[in-house]
Amino acid sequence: TPEAPARDGWLYGRGAGDMKGGIVMALLSIAALQEAAPAALDGALSFASVIEEECGGNGALAALLAGAVADGVVIPEPTSLDLLIGGVGVLWVEVEVARASAHAGHPLPGMSALDGALAIAHALRELAAGFEGEDAATRPPTERYHVNIGTLTAGEWISNMPAQARLGARVGFPTVLSPAEAQEHVRAAIQAVDPTATIRFTGFRAEGYLLADDDPLVAALVESHHRTHDVTPVATSGSATNDARFYARRGIPAVCFGPTCCNIHGVDEGVEIASIAAGARTLARLIPAWLHGAPA
Repeated sequence: TPEAPARDGWLYGRGAGDMKGGIVMALLSIAALQEAAPAALDGALSFASVIEEECGGNGALAALLAGAVADGVVIPEPTSLDLLIGGVGVLWVEVEVARASAHAGHPLPGMSALDGALAIAHALRELAAGFEGEDAATRPPTERYHVNIGTLTAGEWISNMPAQARLGARVGFPTVLSPAEAQEHVRAAIQAVDPTATIRFTGFRAEGYLLADDDPLVAALVESHHRTHDVTPVATSGSATNDARFYARRGIPAVCFGPTCCNIHGVDEGVEIASIAAGARTLARLIPAWLHGAPA
């Protein structure tokens, strides 16, 4: 739009929070250092803006494979200026259910394809609840293994029993499981409801990850934020995934730290403008400290 839709200290628009605001925050910190203290940037510092974080992470993975590595990574995901140091495993699965069609006034015995798909959705939710029960003693309290039915289509006509139904689900799973193990759990849950269902895993096949809360990068970021704002950020693990998992797999510490946002992925998505500036100030203190090995 010609004018940014800003009001009451917030900037609104799809992607404003997740995560254009975070990208601006990171670039603002670097620009401020270039202007005010260019010597502070002496060292190896990279900024990477990559695609597909929301649908598999191929951008970050490609960057890593091309040699874009580091001693520490800050990803400006929207975290309300707290630290996100872990995430659950995530799978995407597409399921197709087939049944015989019939007149709505003379339905055949058993479930329609739509009813079958809904039964599978229920089974996947029960699977995730089971994961949470089994993992309760070791799971960070902020993690949950959500199941989201993101797509569902069925039927050919209002007065026919649906002969086909397709659902797309996002399934969270514990860090202790590999994606291959989680896929087998998902497959077993679906086949227990309908052995004839067609199952296809697509998109996300993401491992869970968790960075130690006493990692030097976590400590440096906490100290930088505290010295800048006299506030100690909280380090938590979340119920989603992000590109930090790729760095974790390579043994590279990665922390998510970004501005305050609302309605992410929804109508009136927004980012608090002041939090962009506040986060940039924290990074402007962190960057030279990390590059030069000095106190934050």
